[in-house]
Amino acid sequence: MLEEDLIHNIVWNVSRKDFKFLVPSSKIKADINPFSVEERDRIIEAFPTNKFAQRYKNNSHSQYYPAIIFWFFTGCITGELLGLRWRDITEKYVIFNQNRIKTNQGEIVKKGLKRQESRSFPINVQLQKILNDLERSKDSDYIFRDRKGKPLILNSLIKAWTRVLGGLELSYRRPYQCRHTFISLCLNSRKLSPAEVAKLVGTSPAMIYKHYLGTSGNTEVPIL
Repeated sequence: MLEEDLIHNIVWNVSRKDFKFLVPSSKIKADINPFSVEERDRIIEAFPTNKFAQRYKNNSHSQYYPAIIFWFFTGCITGELLGLRWRDITEKYVIFNQNRIKTNQGEIVKKGLKRQESRSFPINVQLQKILNDLERSKDSDYIFRDRKGKPLILNSLIKAWTRVLGGLELSYRRPYQCRHTFISLCLNSRKLSPAEVAKLVGTSPAMIYKHYLGTSGNTEVPIL
């Protein structure tokens, strides 16, 4: 269904400093458990069908399909996904420039990103199709919304995500694995260097080397 050509052109990383605790490096790497291409595509294909919705209408999961497919093919951070607006889409780039996050004080929008003020993610043919298929609301500039047209809430998405993965009989992994999957597939393609992948997803080459290399596939012994 979906090919990997996006790589030719880019946890819930809400700054954990906001919550006054740090996650050990070993725990971060242990949590990186990307989906295979087949698993990714099964998840993407299941979301718009409502196949695993419970009997009541308000438990449908098709409304989360746009966010899920976008997440898998951009590898963005959760807050960037939730905070993305139509004004941030140009002809050639998706401009990530804010995080919409939930804290103990409630939901806030933080201007700028963790490592930079903004990040430009190239739009290729595949991502352009994803964006073209999205419905634009007259009442909200936020791209990803719930059935009522309100900005998407992460907790609601997680509930739908859990139902879909359970229905597909996939081992549970949190939605942030969409980001890990994108990064891992880019690295596996060997068409982008770790530094180029880091630039696309807004992290450092050191983080890519430390947390992703060695988790992105089987290690092969080179012919010397």
